[in-house]
Amino acid sequence: METLLITLIVMSIVLFGIPLIVQSYMRAQDALAESWIERQQVEEERSRTNLIVVEAEANSGSVDLVIRNVGSTKLADYQDWDVILHYYTGSSYVVRWVPYERETTEHERWELVGIYLDASQIIAEQYEPGILNPGEELVLRGFFDSPARGDTAGMAAVIAPNGVGVSTTFAVVN
Repeated sequence: METLLITLIVMSIVLFGIPLIVQSYMRAQDALAESWIERQQVEEERSRTNLIVVEAEANSGSVDLVIRNVGSTKLADYQDWDVILHYYTGSSYVVRWVPYERETTEHERWELVGIYLDASQIIAEQYEPGILNPGEELVLRGFFDSPARGDTAGMAAVIAPNGVGVSTTFAVVN
């Protein structure tokens, strides 16, 4: 009789436990499938994004970069972009991530100067203002925290929110 009672308890645990284990396994598989789909979407967007630097000019206080969108993805959300500046000061080599600031006089920052169909000709964008569409050029200005030493080279890296970036070197002239 005691064995029958123990057998009933064990069987009830097995009968109720297996569905719980299976349900947990199925939830984990669903979560894995969803994350895989999200990952594929991010990778597809990244593969359609391509940026090139058209021009880079620097002086002791700032660097101006002209970046063309040669991919097929629209880009915006400039506050989420990363800009990293490497340059020489009078006494050291500086590598800084600089924040996006619109209307401030903080020294170490970058700002969006404008978006153009052709920045060299100053032909403003017409379609979807404020969005960097394929074929358009973005002009950004990065400000140095301390003056860059003249007659040296620096480097700037710009990374869009989807992780696609571009970097270039520039000459600092005074």
